[in-house]
Amino acid sequence: QYSKCIACFFLFLINYGQSQPITQGTTICFVRNKDSIIVAAESKVTQSELDSRSYISLPDTMNKIRVGNGIFYSIGGTYTYRPTNFDIWTIADSIFAQEGSFFQLLARFETVIKVPIESAWNDMLKRNQRVNLDDKFIYIVVGGFYNNIPVVIEMGFHAKVKLIPHSSLPVAEIEVDQKRFPSLDNDVDGTYWDCISRSNIRRYDFTDIEYLTESDPTEFLRRVVQRAIDANPRDNGLPIKILCMTRKGISWIK
Repeated sequence: QYSKCIACFFLFLINYGQSQPITQGTTICFVRNKDSIIVAAESKVTQSELDSRSYISLPDTMNKIRVGNGIFYSIGGTYTYRPTNFDIWTIADSIFAQEGSFFQLLARFETVIKVPIESAWNDMLKRNQRVNLDDKFIYIVVGGFYNNIPVVIEMGFHAKVKLIPHSSLPVAEIEVDQKRFPSLDNDVDGTYWDCISRSNIRRYDFTDIEYLTESDPTEFLRRVVQRAIDANPRDNGLPIKILCMTRKGISWIK
């Protein structure tokens, strides 16, 4: 049984003066089976504003798959926002370097991110009430072994804008959605794959290579991420990084 869902999130860059964040059209894809998790991501960083006063500088490319305490995590969306010193990688690196189980660290990340991302969103609203916060969300893919079962969780952090009585300014609050592979009622021995991407890869038919999820998941992921790069080279680029996680350990695949 396969999960054939490709979730495409669109992060259009809205210009609102000298407070524009660095947003990222990251493509993250994975295959999870009963013995392993293989995850792949492209490496391009899209800097939406070249004014150093507006963002925390990032390199043109970076490895978007990181490892801590036997867990991998990969992030897309709004990476930084200088006016409030928001930096999602600094937060994530700090959390996943701590001791704790797979689900404890993920819950800690969800709790810790709330204040800084809401502060960034509300500063954006203060500067421009017409800013589209639908474009400024964050998504994270986390994987690891829990009770000897490989588990992958996708989380999206979105802004819900509310109007406050007797206030002229709207307020943004965090909303979280989550997908788990396998879900609680799925076959723990099944094979599942998913891909989060800004690129318009829905136009591709993956049935021609989907057999590879069983026979060669690494090659399958390499082809899917390459298609995302081909579809949107502005926001996606080489090199493609691939990590394999098994009960024996973690290895990078060239």
